[in-house]
Amino acid sequence: MLRTVVLATATVAVTYILLTSIPLPYLAQNFLFNHQMSQPVSASWVDEARPHPNPHAFEPTQSSLALSVFRNAPVEHEGFTLALFHPNDVESEPVAVTRSGRVLYIPTTTFGTLLGLVDQVRGLPSTETFRNTWSIQQDRTSQPIERLVTFPTSTSISANDRAEQVKEIGVQGFDGTKSALKKETAGFTSLPEPLFELTGLVLKARDEQTEDRAVLDKVRGVVDRWL
Repeated sequence: MLRTVVLATATVAVTYILLTSIPLPYLAQNFLFNHQMSQPVSASWVDEARPHPNPHAFEPTQSSLALSVFRNAPVEHEGFTLALFHPNDVESEPVAVTRSGRVLYIPTTTFGTLLGLVDQVRGLPSTETFRNTWSIQQDRTSQPIERLVTFPTSTSISANDRAEQVKEIGVQGFDGTKSALKKETAGFTSLPEPLFELTGLVLKARDEQTEDRAVLDKVRGVVDRWL
């Protein structure tokens, strides 16, 4: 009986030490991430989003930019795919701008899950390659590269700190099915699952609708800084 009590007390003590040694922001961030990830994003999240009632009135800002995605390919150098924006003083809901320039309001649950994935891919080790690119094994060469320019998900940090923490992650040869890498990269033989999921979701924004040049010019005036 005494031995059981001693073991139980020791277990509680070790647990307390472990918990109190972990920074609270880390615990909060992971609690938030787990909560966000409990809301899966539909593959048709772009089509299900609500169009902005006055897209030409939307004013993108550096401070609200959450994610920008580009494509580098032989026929499309630095092509625009997607930009996500946090709510701000003007827009009370998260905004997504698609390849064609559609301005969409997206649910906070969808936005939260996407940011949760952004947090995870930002935590991946560097590939130690040009533009931090993960290359998927494909039969054909000259595969397009999806460039994900990620930002700290917190909007409370200074502009300088935010700029210093921008991180680009590239994925070459993504087709939504294959994940095996050309060679072992940062200890991985296949594309890490969060990066696979996030890449697949952001590519849903590559719609084929007529381009709205007025919107695209304004958005690219913000996102092109990070190319």
